[in-house]
Amino acid sequence: MACSPKMHESNRSNAQKSTGPKTEAGKAKTRGNAIKKGTHCRTVVPRHQTSVYEARMRNWANADAPHEDDRERGALRQAVMASLRSDNGQYLLCSRANKRHDSAIAKHERKLQDEFDAAVKRFKEDPTDTTPLEATSQGCEVIIEHWRAALTGFQEADPDQPFPPEVFAKVASLLGLRAQSNDYGPGWDAFQSKYGGMVTPEDREAMIAFIEGKIATYEEKAEERGEEENEALLERLDRAHADDTPTGRRLNADVDKAVRQMKSWFTRLDQFRNERLREARHRERLAAADPVTLNKRFSNAMQGIMTFMKSGAGPKTENGPVLGTQSPETPTVMSTTATSRPAHGTTQPVTSQPTQVPQTGQIIRPTKVGPTSFPDYDTLRINPDEVRAELMAMGRRNKAEKTRKRHRRR
Repeated sequence: MACSPKMHESNRSNAQKSTGPKTEAGKAKTRGNAIKKGTHCRTVVPRHQTSVYEARMRNWANADAPHEDDRERGALRQAVMASLRSDNGQYLLCSRANKRHDSAIAKHERKLQDEFDAAVKRFKEDPTDTTPLEATSQGCEVIIEHWRAALTGFQEADPDQPFPPEVFAKVASLLGLRAQSNDYGPGWDAFQSKYGGMVTPEDREAMIAFIEGKIATYEEKAEERGEEENEALLERLDRAHADDTPTGRRLNADVDKAVRQMKSWFTRLDQFRNERLREARHRERLAAADPVTLNKRFSNAMQGIMTFMKSGAGPKTENGPVLGTQSPETPTVMSTTATSRPAHGTTQPVTSQPTQVPQTGQIIRPTKVGPTSFPDYDTLRINPDEVRAELMAMGRRNKAEKTRKRHRRR
């Protein structure tokens, strides 16, 4: 139906009055108006999960992540959003499971109650028909109460008098015997002839034992019916928890998808962190392989060794330094004398052990092989290139040895 020009102008003027929020805060507030379940939100955070989103963005971020890395922050945001979608799906599934659980229990209890009410109604119409009551645990309890009432009547009855008529009729009805005047049968006649008049003590005791046996039988039957009802309830609950409905299957698929996405984004974050670690180790190796740095390290190490060795040396003499553990003694000189007796198997004479002969101006340190002089420590210098070449040769030898062992194991 076409509107009139006046109505058209009115609609245009009314539309200008409300065109949505203008400020950024208002727009951010209304962005979540269309969110219902939150199982598919990818860019908009639901209002009730704002605090959770902020907390996870803080706690789940890598500690060494640079703030200016938009790539890693985007991956973290996608992982957090996937976790929120998973949480929303799990919440909906739990809510549905709780409702289906309560509904299954209510249906099971309502079914048992309906069966029990129908059995009681039938029992009131025909007291001799106890079969419907025996089908439920509550019905068995009702039968047990009637048998206990009959047992109490038999126990309280006067032994010198016949059984009370009401007790006699209750027991007969529980046994399935009709007591109507026009419906007598052989069972009723036998029961009437035995227990209708005076009863001997033996028959009384036999009747009491019979009633107690009936009570025990129905108690066992009540337990069996209760177990069967519990099993039926568990089966009903299993079907309810399975939630094999289209909505349940869709929610389970959404949750599984969100969990897979969250794991993939966390794997991406781990890759970013491992890349940074590899780059840091690479920089360290480059710094360690720098020739200037190696020369400096070797020089410092050897300088420390020389300093330690110098600290243990004593004063210098013309024949070298004297260790701190020695004290300068009288200058001596080593001399040897030859004997005329040749060594065994040779024609050369045997040199005797050296003897110490003092001599002015020379410091002799007694040893087993003769005089020893120490060089000046200031003349010792380490060539870093030679040390590096030796270390590289050692590395090659170790690598070759490992290769040989590996081939030998094969």
